[in-house]
Amino acid sequence: MMTLETIRQIRLGEYAVFDLVLAFVGVYWAAPLLSRICRRLGVEVPRQSWLLLTLPLGLLVHLLIGSMTRMTREFINPEGDYLLKVLIVGLVLLGVKGMKRTRRSKR
Repeated sequence: MMTLETIRQIRLGEYAVFDLVLAFVGVYWAAPLLSRICRRLGVEVPRQSWLLLTLPLGLLVHLLIGSMTRMTREFINPEGDYLLKVLIVGLVLLGVKGMKRTRRSKR
């Protein structure tokens, strides 16, 4: 039987594929609930936008809780890792592009 450490050894560059897949699956499942919450705040966020914002939001959460993962360290490193920075900014722009402002319902 495969252990978690064995599964996490499968890598895409420097990142564990298992962690990335788990993050996207979790956001895919949580997207309807997250969209419902945002709808009450007057913003329509489709599932596709949540998927595009998975890595940027993950970085933000890791920064807020002080968990310095490899991707977080590389993103805040001012010297280098420009491909990651461009990817994250691009994902934010594409994710925000799909959002729409709606009227807040009176409840």
